[in-house]
Order: sequence, then structure tokens, then C-alpha cells
Amino acid sequence: MGAGDKLHGDERTFGLAPCAKTPCVPGSASLLVLIPLWYGCSAASSITTKEILRAFPYPITVAAVQQMFSAVLGYMHATKYGSGPMPGHTTERVRALTPPVIAMVGALVSYRFSLLTVSVSLTHTIKTLGPLFTMFFSFLLLGERTTLVRAGSVLPVVCGVAITTVTEVEFAAIGLVASLVSTAAQAMQMVLVKRVLAIKELDISKSELFYKIALYSLLLLLPLFLVHDAWPLYRSGWRGAGAAAHWL
Repeated sequence: MGAGDKLHGDERTFGLAPCAKTPCVPGSASLLVLIPLWYGCSAASSITTKEILRAFPYPITVAAVQQMFSAVLGYMHATKYGSGPMPGHTTERVRALTPPVIAMVGALVSYRFSLLTVSVSLTHTIKTLGPLFTMFFSFLLLGERTTLVRAGSVLPVVCGVAITTVTEVEFAAIGLVASLVSTAAQAMQMVLVKRVLAIKELDISKSELFYKIALYSLLLLLPLFLVHDAWPLYRSGWRGAGAAAHWL
């Protein structure tokens, strides 16, 4: 997954699909289509990334390449369908976007480490804890309170995740921790993005937001690549790169 992990996302960028500056609120019928479509694409992306990592076990490199595609496509979308010229990389914009970018990089890297060590099904099961982390960070960073009824609705999910984790065949503690970190980082990213969109002085559109978060996260991944993946990848003679390119 790349910025579409939902910025991310996977990776993509998680809830930051390029959109016009005017709010787009889908109706109930649209949501019935969009939600299954999102889950289907997310599962397909996770399975594909898992296969890439089996042949090419360099999670930071994979994340950087996927983010490169997200940044290029995000720029093309923003310049073609944006409401005006793309604003520059001003100090105010970079400062405002730095926290969600850091959160997204954490989500991208930990998510791929999770896929490298545990099954896709367990990783996606852990991701269902997203609302729990979102409620926590919304209260911590935005001061938003959640009703007891809504908070209580998350308890069955927590119990289900606990049961699945205990009975998981392909279990690894590091994979579980990586999945939890990824889920928490994605939730934090969404809350931080909401805070950025609320800054009226920035007047940042969603298409610009998608592109710049993808670009800045790619720039942040490059030094991590040099520290963690570059030397092992060089010593291996780029073994597995051909198979990874086939899946990409």
C-alpha cells in the first residue's frame, strides 16, 4: 500500500482520497458501495504487498516506492482537477503537515513490518481497533468527547481481536506490535489531518493535502531507506527486485 494505505496510507493515505475543495458528502447509497469497495481494495493491496515482501523483504524500500507512485499520481490529480494553481511549499504549510507526515511514515513502515511477520488476516483484524485509537486521539488532540454508547460499541471489537490473536496460527509478537503501532499511527494521522483541514489560514484542499503528504512522507522515507535497507539490499545484489517489480 502507498499513500492510498490510506494516506497511506496503506498506505495508503487513509481517508485522504483526492477530492475537490468543496465538501463532498456521499449519500447512504454511495456509502453502501464505497465501504465494501474500500475494504476490498485494502485487502487486495495488503495481499499484493505481502507477496512483494515475500520475494523482496525490504519493507521501507517497498513503502518508499509505493509512496513515489502516490506522490506522482497525487500531483497529476491536483494539477489537473485542482481549483487553481498549486500553492508553494511554504514554511507554514510544511510545519502544519509535518505531524501527519510523521504519523503516516510510522504507519507505513510498521504496517509492512507486520505483513512481513504475520498473516494478512491478523493484520486486518488488528486494524479493526482503529476506532478505539481514533476516539483516544480525538480526545487527546482535539478535545472531542465520545458518548458512552459509541465507546461501548467498540468493546465487542476488542474482544474479537483478543480471541483472534490467541487462536492465530501464524503468530509473532513483533508482528502483533507492528500491527498495533500501524493502527494507532493511522488513527493519529486522521486526527492530525482533520486538525490541518480546520486551519482556515492554510485554505488547503484535499487534493493538495493528498499530494503533499505523499511527497513529504517519501522524502522522510529516503533517509530511513539509507539507514536500514540500502546496505543489505546492495549486498544481496538486489535479489528479489525483479519479482517485486512484477507485482508492482
